[in-house]
Amino acid sequence: MPTAWPKLPAIAAALLLLVLSACTKRDNPALVPPADPMQQESYREALSQLRNWNAEAAAHWQKGEKDLAAAALKQAQPLAKELLDSRRPPREAFESVSDFDQLYAAVLLSKGHTAWARQIYMTNAVRWRNWKPETEDTRRRREEAEKGVAEADRKLGLN
Repeated sequence: MPTAWPKLPAIAAALLLLVLSACTKRDNPALVPPADPMQQESYREALSQLRNWNAEAAAHWQKGEKDLAAAALKQAQPLAKELLDSRRPPREAFESVSDFDQLYAAVLLSKGHTAWARQIYMTNAVRWRNWKPETEDTRRRREEAEKGVAEADRKLGLN
């Protein structure tokens, strides 16, 4: 008597082979070091643009033009995020974003957004506290951020 599924054992064997081969460990691909973002023209342009907006905002801030400083920082905000989103941002990116953060936190603090300013100052302080190797510049940046945290704490009544 012929069976209704004469090829069933062959199909079952093929499915079993497929399932077992899917479960085997594959060779790990060679680890490729992350690309240096500074090799990309668009990254260097973004870094240059952030530096320009930082300088513009700082100039407005020093003249007491807080609203113009805030407007320049608002334009720079997406760039600051983009620069640190790369796999291995270079120190130049951290420095420019740090400058942006310090000024942005100062603007927020002056406009009464003390908790937000404190958070940004704290992020900046932690960034430089964990930077290795520590240099005079990283120490100066950390101390500036810590002064900002202390000022925000004083305004929040935490000191």
